[in-house]
Amino acid sequence: MKQRATLDFANLDSTGNGAYRVKSNRQPRYFGANIIPLTARGDMTVRVTSAARFSASLAIRSGSSTVRYVALRDGSGQASIDASQSEEVSLIVVNTPDTLYEYDPFMIGGDVAVGLDYQVQLTDAVPTD
Repeated sequence: MKQRATLDFANLDSTGNGAYRVKSNRQPRYFGANIIPLTARGDMTVRVTSAARFSASLAIRSGSSTVRYVALRDGSGQASIDASQSEEVSLIVVNTPDTLYEYDPFMIGGDVAVGLDYQVQLTDAVPTD
């Protein structure tokens, strides 16, 4: 928690009307992930789309530090955020291709270096600056 203010969560660019696209230099590589804190209160919906395979979920942390997760089946889902419980929500998008690749972690190249290009549509939520 102490280091949160030093982390750069600016992974998305707005394309208007609640739509966002991952920045090209922030696309998660092979089995990498983006964590995107959101500002939301009440009912919110999210839809993540990509031409490539991915996994996505919402992590919702209450003021008492308990965390609940909402799996975004086929990239879509909704959650109710309870302001009275000081809940915080983050979207997690993970590059999870169908193929497992063997690679040298000290020489990243080829298919494991390809980033996940994805879009996000948010309703009643925005990325936290």
